[in-house]
Amino acid sequence: MRHPLASAITTLAIAPILQAQGTYVVSSTTDGPDANVGDGICADATGACTLRAAIMEANADPAAARITFDLPGSGPFVLRPGEPYDTIVAPLEIDGYSQAGSAPNTNPPSLGGSNAVI
Repeated sequence: MRHPLASAITTLAIAPILQAQGTYVVSSTTDGPDANVGDGICADATGACTLRAAIMEANADPAAARITFDLPGSGPFVLRPGEPYDTIVAPLEIDGYSQAGSAPNTNPPSLGGSNAVI
């Protein structure tokens, strides 16, 4: 869930998206680390929320956390980390299907195959 002021933010590279506590919204496919780990705001040095920064914030979050995606543009999107991501040390849900245009598999096992949209 986004903070009501998030709609006033027009440039993701300048201002981070404010998120509900425990939810970090990945807005960039770049790989920057979080600029201020533990402040509850996922933002690298440019203000974007990367998956690396989101994991860093989630690890510092005392409660269970959730990472969702709101990448601008059309996919497919590829995340290419420059080094391995930090080990996840706290309860965390990473919801890749939160990205617009994606959908989980709905085929029953008896049908076989997948109709997921990654």
